[in-house]
Amino acid sequence: MAVPATGAYGRSLASNYNHVPRPPVIAVKDGKARVIVRRETEADLLGLDI
Repeated sequence: MAVPATGAYGRSLASNYNHVPRPPVIAVKDGKARVIVRRETEADLLGLDI
């Protein structure tokens, strides 16, 4: 699913209070896509726990 503009519901306000990792951020330019922020992993989330 591609969402060209999310307004206030972008990554900056994303929450993982329910331990769901955030998806990657993909930039598309001239028909070519590239990952600019990688997908979070379970290890990323667990690494924040004490």
